[in-house]
Amino acid sequence: DFTGGHQKTSFGGATVSSVAQRTQGVVLLSDDGAGLPQLQALFRRFLPHVELSVAHHVEQALARSPDAMVLAPSPATLDEAGLSALRDAAPGLPFVVLTNDGDHELRAAAARCDSADMLRQPVDGLELVSRMGLALELKAQRDKLVALSERHQRDLERAHLDVLWRLGKAAEHRDKDTGHHVF
Repeated sequence: DFTGGHQKTSFGGATVSSVAQRTQGVVLLSDDGAGLPQLQALFRRFLPHVELSVAHHVEQALARSPDAMVLAPSPATLDEAGLSALRDAAPGLPFVVLTNDGDHELRAAAARCDSADMLRQPVDGLELVSRMGLALELKAQRDKLVALSERHQRDLERAHLDVLWRLGKAAEHRDKDTGHHVF
């Protein structure tokens, strides 16, 4: 649940704003987990509410129920079909795809599969942290809106039942003198 405030962290002239909330999990999907210690240090410093871990397979990553994912795939491990399967398995899960400079097919596939962002490798860790912070904030706001919408839907259903009950009671009302229904 949200604690209500926004946390702003500055680095290198840039500011990352994040909604203060529970610890969020981000999974780095990577064949070798290269660069994980450096990314974890950046996440701890600039996004302290985010825990970064590594997975080597999509199923392993999704089993952790992450709030977002960073995909650093090799062309052999993730293609458009894999990105589509990821999107379908976890609708609304933001993911950032790290691509190689000349990998236009993967970039196009990522765009078609609704990736939150794409960055070319070698990636600037601060840029990745900044973009992931924004993706997580947007997801948190989206989740908050979904919860609010569901609450309003329940309120509308209760109000609908209340109106029906009151109409039924009004239809049962009879005139004291004649005994006929009063409409």
